[in-house]
Amino acid sequence: MFVKGYIVDFSKIDAKYGRTDKKDPHNMGYFDVIMQYIPREAYNYTAFVQDDSGHYHVALVFLEGTDRQKLQDMPMPEGGDLRLLEAAKYVLTPGMWKQIW
Repeated sequence: MFVKGYIVDFSKIDAKYGRTDKKDPHNMGYFDVIMQYIPREAYNYTAFVQDDSGHYHVALVFLEGTDRQKLQDMPMPEGGDLRLLEAAKYVLTPGMWKQIW
């Protein structure tokens, strides 16, 4: 199964906010804040995904499918919640990934 949506991008978080706590080297403390900011109705569900480099991420899923190319060709839904769109500028990255869980 493949999913299309946004991942919580910790490299963007690092670039924008830096490392805030040596006990939290991946800035996971921001995850709860981000997820509380984005309304649950703004996406279909969350999934654990793997990118082409083998890295794992948490994704906010908008579309899903078994045909990778067909899903790739589908546009992301337009409009949406303004808080999601704002978060996308700073801490989310759009794309398509293999769903792991």
